[in-house]
Amino acid sequence: MTPRTIINRSVRFYWRTHLGVILGTALAAMVLVGSLLVGDSVKATLRHQAGLRVGRVNVAMTGGEHMFRAHLADELGGAPLLILPTSVARTDGSARINNAQALGVEQRFWQLAPAGSAPSLSGEEIALNERAAAQLGVHAGDAVVLRLEKPGAFSRDAPLSGEEGEVVAIRATVSRIISDTEFGRFGLNASQIPPFTVFLSLEFLQQRLSAAERANLLLAGPTTTLATLDEAVRKNWTLDDAGLQLRELPKQHGWELRSARVFLEPPVIAAAPKGGIESITYFVNSLALGAKATPYSMVTAIDAREPAPAPRPRAIGSIPATMEIVVMRMGRNRTRLATMRAS
Repeated sequence: MTPRTIINRSVRFYWRTHLGVILGTALAAMVLVGSLLVGDSVKATLRHQAGLRVGRVNVAMTGGEHMFRAHLADELGGAPLLILPTSVARTDGSARINNAQALGVEQRFWQLAPAGSAPSLSGEEIALNERAAAQLGVHAGDAVVLRLEKPGAFSRDAPLSGEEGEVVAIRATVSRIISDTEFGRFGLNASQIPPFTVFLSLEFLQQRLSAAERANLLLAGPTTTLATLDEAVRKNWTLDDAGLQLRELPKQHGWELRSARVFLEPPVIAAAPKGGIESITYFVNSLALGAKATPYSMVTAIDAREPAPAPRPRAIGSIPATMEIVVMRMGRNRTRLATMRAS
């Protein structure tokens, strides 16, 4: 009996078993191939959505509540933006979006788009992405109202920042609806759901926010890497970009470091030269002693126990760690110092 005869008889006798094995193998192969196809399809979809979301942007630098010089983008070869949370509503109040993002952009931003032409926005003209336009039910030529919270001098995390800031209302005309391929899905947060986006002219938004030539987001194209951007920032970053001022005090034989945001943040204090005197200057409603009072004064708190880098008035140098304060009265020919107890 030859091997071929044995195989043929085995196939004829166990044909049901062999058929089950073949069908099971085919089903398993179909499942595996289908899983691979679905996985590749999901990856391709996510990759496509990510491409629409970031376009040709390779790296980004965000300042959050901090604003730096918009001209920094010229030195770094990027596109400056202003990005702020906003609400947008129809003028008749029939539809409203509370969690939209307002983007102050210029032509360099549209050059980083996946495709499409660059809209020209000027004055009170805005553009909406498809999702925002569909939510509001508006078309090109319709009017909407934007309400943006103006960035303040206080950090939103500060206890004294308050609950609400100054709100800037803008009545604008929709000039164009931006599709996904034209950067309508732009966003820095990884999400499959496109954000509600309002596009405005960067110059116009800077003017309305009283933030001339300022930006809080910088985008760079594919030729810029994270390392090159970091090197360029270290080379071109100035105190003005950090919202800081350094002034010389000739009479005190020293220097003064100030923040445009009222308080110096811990990283700034840590980076400052050691040996200085930390102080807080704040506005108070009044100073009173018995029946006498003076309204609207500035109060400066210092730690007089720290060594001073330069000579200072004797009375200031003798402030104890109690509730006593020193009041300085500035005259034409002299300065009077008095010590009183704070309550």
